[in-house]
Amino acid sequence: MKVGDFIQSSAFVGQNGIVINIEGDADGSWYEVMWLRVNKGYFGYNGSRPLPRKEWVRGHEIEAKDIP
Repeated sequence: MKVGDFIQSSAFVGQNGIVINIEGDADGSWYEVMWLRVNKGYFGYNGSRPLPRKEWVRGHEIEAKDIP
């Protein structure tokens, strides 16, 4: 994947985002994702704080998505 790719979460239906940064380490690549729609259960949302919209994830946590 590369910066600007439209992606979806591998675990949560309807959670889509865009890769905004890529960094690598000895264990492989990390992808910084700006989520466009956030599944409230994914971040343990309890209603008292805003949902985070960005996070660093591994490649197996996301997959490429076609733009409809």
